Amino acid sequence: MLNKYLSIITLSIVLCAFSEAQASGVNGSFQVSATVSASCSVSTNDLNFGNYNSGQNGDLDATGQLGVACTNDTSYTIDVGTGLYGNGSSRKLKSGNSATASLNYQIYKDAGRNSVWGEGSGGASKVATGTGGQQSHAMYGRIPAGQSGMPTGAYSDHVIVEVTF
Repeated sequence: MLNKYLSIITLSIVLCAFSEAQASGVNGSFQVSATVSASCSVSTNDLNFGNYNSGQNGDLDATGQLGVACTNDTSYTIDVGTGLYGNGSSRKLKSGNSATASLNYQIYKDAGRNSVWGEGSGGASKVATGTGGQQSHAMYGRIPAGQSGMPTGAYSDHVIVEVTF
């Protein structure tokens, strides 16, 4: 009886080996791909000058930040607009209490406030290259001294930042 079981087991093993040896197949392949497109995003913080005293003798300076995140090695240009009330080469903060009252101001690319920043404001753009992470760009504001005759109250402007890549 044991011989009978051994014969069946041996025959089963041989048949399995034979059926696997007889199996055939074909191979194929495919390619996997992706494209990384250039992209950028911008984040801004308000530029707040604080209190300006009418007719004050010294300039009032403020510093703000722009954040730009572009894909790695993507060249980009930052333009700062003239604002809602700017014209050609100057920017203006308008009074919320008076239709005609305004304060002149400017935004610069450098801490020395020598290079005006912005398209349409008589200034230049800022050019940089993306790192794949957030890059901080300082903006330097100035309200020139000697402006007087403005009514009290809050003065503001709305400036658009454009990043092209």
